[in-house]
Amino acid sequence: MNVLKDAHSRVLRWAHRAVALTVGVALLLISDQGAAAAYQFLPGADGRTVSQKSDALTGGPVKAEAETQNPAASPLNDLITTAAKAQAAGDLVQAASLWQNVLSQDVDAVVRNKAHFNAGVCYSHLKDYRRAIDHFEEGLKSVPAESVAEVPQALLYLGHGQLELGREIQAAVANQTDDQLAQQDRDTAMQLLTTSSTTLGSLLRRHPDFGGNDRAALFQGNAFEQLGRLDEAVAAYEKALTYEQSTVAIDAGLALAILSEKLGRYTDAAKHLDAVIQAASNDPDRQPVVVESKFRAAEVLMKLGEAQKQAGSDDLAARDFKDAFAYYQAVASDRENGRLVPLAMYGAAWSQMNLGTIGQNTDATADADRWFSRLITAYPEHPLATDAKVGRASARRLLGDVENASKDLIDVASDPEANRTQAGDDASEPVQRLETAWFELGLLHAKGKSWNDAEKVFAQLIAEYPQSPNLDRYRYELAWAYQSQTPAKSAAALEQFATIVDQTPDSEFVAEAHFHLADAAKAREDFETAARLYRVVVESNLPAAVRERSRYNLAWLDFQAERFDAAAKQFEDQLAEFPKGRLATDAKFMFAESQFRQQNHRDALQAYLVAKPAIEMASQVDQKMRTLTALHGAASANEAGEFEQAIRLARPITDDEFDPAYRADAWLQLGVAQAGSGDQISAIESWHNATPSLSVTGAQARCLIGRALTDAGRTREALNEFRKVFLGFGGSQAEDEVRPWQAFALYESARLNQSLCRDARGDQLQRLVTAATEQYQQLVDHYGDSDLAEEATKQLEKLSKF
Repeated sequence: MNVLKDAHSRVLRWAHRAVALTVGVALLLISDQGAAAAYQFLPGADGRTVSQKSDALTGGPVKAEAETQNPAASPLNDLITTAAKAQAAGDLVQAASLWQNVLSQDVDAVVRNKAHFNAGVCYSHLKDYRRAIDHFEEGLKSVPAESVAEVPQALLYLGHGQLELGREIQAAVANQTDDQLAQQDRDTAMQLLTTSSTTLGSLLRRHPDFGGNDRAALFQGNAFEQLGRLDEAVAAYEKALTYEQSTVAIDAGLALAILSEKLGRYTDAAKHLDAVIQAASNDPDRQPVVVESKFRAAEVLMKLGEAQKQAGSDDLAARDFKDAFAYYQAVASDRENGRLVPLAMYGAAWSQMNLGTIGQNTDATADADRWFSRLITAYPEHPLATDAKVGRASARRLLGDVENASKDLIDVASDPEANRTQAGDDASEPVQRLETAWFELGLLHAKGKSWNDAEKVFAQLIAEYPQSPNLDRYRYELAWAYQSQTPAKSAAALEQFATIVDQTPDSEFVAEAHFHLADAAKAREDFETAARLYRVVVESNLPAAVRERSRYNLAWLDFQAERFDAAAKQFEDQLAEFPKGRLATDAKFMFAESQFRQQNHRDALQAYLVAKPAIEMASQVDQKMRTLTALHGAASANEAGEFEQAIRLARPITDDEFDPAYRADAWLQLGVAQAGSGDQISAIESWHNATPSLSVTGAQARCLIGRALTDAGRTREALNEFRKVFLGFGGSQAEDEVRPWQAFALYESARLNQSLCRDARGDQLQRLVTAATEQYQQLVDHYGDSDLAEEATKQLEKLSKF
């Protein structure tokens, strides 16, 4: 996890708390006393109703409609008139008391119903939601025909009261010290919020043409959100936006944007915020909402940019960071919203920092430096000033301004107040200014290749911040500081990589740590451990070059263990996944070698022919690979009967520029191909060119010459070649790979001497029998593991009869 990114995220969380941008703005529209006064249900003296109506909750116009005809004076009418006047004048406490007085008397159902509704309105605007709820619930129990038209408005007030009371109780739970009472309050709040959503839902279903349904949907969304039923809250907010001439479009859009952001739906959040900005821009009273929405939109775009960047979509990320910067810049220039200006400056700097990391855009990074500097200069006492110094140091490090970057970091690191909890900091989160400053200083040392200094800083971070969420990053940087020193402290580096794997298995650095540990295990020939670790890297999200190398090494381990079938499959998988990787040419060669070792000669030949042009075009390929491609390709071609192909592959390696050992191998394979083509004379000549080799190549060449001479009837010359094989090359102490050819030479010599016995007589016959017997016996005595030993034993029995 990036430490600077963590620091920025912490500041942004603080910034969100500092921005008082909530759907409470919508509630203010029903919280003024004027709206309560306008909404009255007045019964006349004769029992009929005088109704002054307005859609207070919908922001509609006040309508007065008198239906009385010279009502007779009475104490009850006087009381009702007084209550109505008090309510109209905004004296809601007096009005509520008077409506309570009306209810205490013996009045008919119409008057009682209207009094409950009016009392409920007064208590709602007094924010005495318990009493408001009681009155609306009583009034709605039995609704006379004269009051049916008022039911939707009453339901809206009731649902809103249940919502607000639930919120109040829910908020108070945090201060409750008794766990049992806290749980009871929590349950009560949840019940009220659930009831609110039900009340408002009933209103929306039963009265679809009610003018206040846009607010009902908004309040229902609030209730669902408080209940944690977020998908239902989204649906309710979206419904609030569907009404024509909605009075809550801005508030519903804002609520929807905030909730979408909470759900991680940043694209939706940005879309809704843009709609809010467009809608509120034409309303002079809501300009603060425009500015705050721009700030929140910038924050959302930053998150979108980060997500796009992590997904590898740099172009889309750059677009989001640029759009975020435009919003931050607009907010920073709006001096009427001064509390947001430093936050916007900080955000503008970070949007440019992020933009600068895409394609190493130094202009954007330099602009980030300027925005950090503006904030530090204009607001030196602001809580963000210290964080801005750390950010500016990061920008200057990237720009190569080591001197000024160091000054900023040393300034922060030497400030005893650097980690002081400042206004706006969340006390539940550790303040990381000093830690981040030291981290940046370590990176600065690493950039300057001051590895000893980098080692000290990262070791100090590990020691002083053992619980830091960034501990894995510190260990990673310390490992590289160890590894980069001269001489390298490889053991110490590996210890840090191992600790990352053991203590932070979910770290983003685990896969790379596995890679280094695997390389170390391979170097000490602990191939089983190396293979296990490489497999982890192959399945990781590390860069392609690292995964390619790991898959290559994994295949190589199989090859070394002579699991050639598995090795071929691994090399083949590597080529399928990384066809143009840096190790693709090596993999082509090793795939061919794996087939060659399995004696799949036709497959091997085709693989060598595929590898050959890639090897010849490569600028940095081991000469040995070029040579073996030709030699083993020629050997495979000979085994497959493709003699002309073998000649084409082997002949170039007979040139004097090649190592004598390789030239001998090439002459050997060239001779085999010539013999296969029927050119025995050229074959013998080629094999003679291979005989100076004292390795198995020389032994094989002499044996092949011997066989060719035998076939030509040149027995004495053939015997001489065979004798040079079993007497030379160290005799019976020859290398293991030579011994099979010595056994062959002994057998062929004995067989030739034995065949001459047919025409021999006397002493000559005895000499030939003795020679053949000695050679067969030597084969049995010294090469008993040879396939020819059994046949030699049989021939000894025959010779014993002479």
